[in-house]
Amino acid sequence: MIFLNIKNNMFYIATYVYSINKIIIMPVQKHFRSIKQKYRHLQKRLKRLIQTGEIRKFSRRKRQQLFRRLARYRRQCYRIAGVTALVGATALSMQGQVYCEQIGLDSPFDGIDVGNLSNPQLVDVDSDGDLDLIIGTGSGLIFYYANDGLGNYNQQIGINNPFNGINVGSAPQLIDIDGDGDLDLITGDFSGSIFYYTNDGMGNYSQQIGTNNPFNGINIGFDSHPQLVDIDGDGDL
Repeated sequence: MIFLNIKNNMFYIATYVYSINKIIIMPVQKHFRSIKQKYRHLQKRLKRLIQTGEIRKFSRRKRQQLFRRLARYRRQCYRIAGVTALVGATALSMQGQVYCEQIGLDSPFDGIDVGNLSNPQLVDVDSDGDLDLIIGTGSGLIFYYANDGLGNYNQQIGINNPFNGINVGSAPQLIDIDGDGDLDLITGDFSGSIFYYTNDGMGNYSQQIGTNNPFNGINIGFDSHPQLVDIDGDGDL
């Protein structure tokens, strides 16, 4: 890094940012591209194995190894991206907000671990005015943690988990699809399909298939992560 005793602080900041970029961010980005390439290569391989049915020829241990490796590459991508963002934010914090990771007792989600490929969403499941936590997993299960109103999340199991028994939930989203005022469920999975469950208003979810599923026939081939949002601003999702 070059230190210049001049009055123009902006020149110093520019020099500092350039140094941070060259010494730290660029090598990290190079490593990120390498891991991302490995992730995409394995993702395409698994997609082909699933589509052709060849994956059934593999032992359960071998399949678990492949999916765990995919999950490891994915976590590495997230971590490297986080490091790059943190370093860049440190160098440029005067230009905007900076997000800092909270760990230990500072994180309300400390200790929550549902396994590989977790996909969390904060949403008011029980309609008590605070945000609860649902998490989809690589195993297909959906975990539910109720917020006690003080920011403590308690896992709900059995009949206390309205998603108990649903086993396609790698990427769940709760949203009112049918316009009846309660939260329905859509979720993706490794096959690339989109599954739809309606809420009966009492917190019971029933799968809709065929023509009752507006997403029937949509298949992106592998590892779908659906999200409904009003993109064109016309009032519907």
